[in-house]
Amino acid sequence: LALRKDIPTSGLANLSDEDPLWNTCAYYLAQLCVNIILIASPERIVIGGGVMKRETLYPKIRTYTQQQLQGYIQHPSVLTENINEYIGPSFWGNDAGIVGAAYLAKLAYNTNNN
Repeated sequence: LALRKDIPTSGLANLSDEDPLWNTCAYYLAQLCVNIILIASPERIVIGGGVMKRETLYPKIRTYTQQQLQGYIQHPSVLTENINEYIGPSFWGNDAGIVGAAYLAKLAYNTNNN
């Protein structure tokens, strides 16, 4: 993203929410969501990480996802305002990675010790 704007990575935080870069970012993330929906039909899509600290991306991603699906998937979770729960941040926020890793470690420990 920083290369697109020809700025250092640290400069992304200084861009306004209205900068067109965020629309481009949201569009590409929506393409990812559409592909995941069409391939895997998940119960929920959780998006996190550094760029997602800019919470104005979530509504844009949801809108672009619905536009790109063009009604192809006939399910209330993607056709209605339920998409707000379908695509969103993790319950654990930026700790999701470490929580997931700890859970997998617990599963492996329990499997090996039973």
